[in-house]
Amino acid sequence: MTAVPTAVRQDVYDRDAHRCVRCGKGGQLTIQHRIGRGMGGTRDPKVAAVSNLLALCGSGTTGCHGWVEHHPILADAHGWSAPRRATTTAWAVYSWRGWIALSDDYGVDAVDPPGPDTDQGIALASCGCDCGCLTPPRHQLHGEGPM
Repeated sequence: MTAVPTAVRQDVYDRDAHRCVRCGKGGQLTIQHRIGRGMGGTRDPKVAAVSNLLALCGSGTTGCHGWVEHHPILADAHGWSAPRRATTTAWAVYSWRGWIALSDDYGVDAVDPPGPDTDQGIALASCGCDCGCLTPPRHQLHGEGPM
């Protein structure tokens, strides 16, 4: 079973302020499983955990959702996806609000960027992107608009 129940989907959209976690745009959103469901689905409870779900614009082939699916290394480094071994409550997400940690009770907490001594921090240090993810945290949990 891998379908996200309607009530959970709505709660994830509410938690993410009805915006794409990656770019901050509103509108057509879909649910991204940070740790993938795999072909044929899974009954692994961590895949169905709320901390494993994000609102992203587009579909699995378009918008930010498509970008995440097509750039798994960068997506893992930024927390929009996560390796299967990850604990999603500890795998930070770089969002339009700055770096955040997600809880399984729909909580969102501002956090510092992953440190260089973590798997995620090592991935970030080698990603070579210019998105500002390694700059000091913005802590804009209640900020307006994209970064």
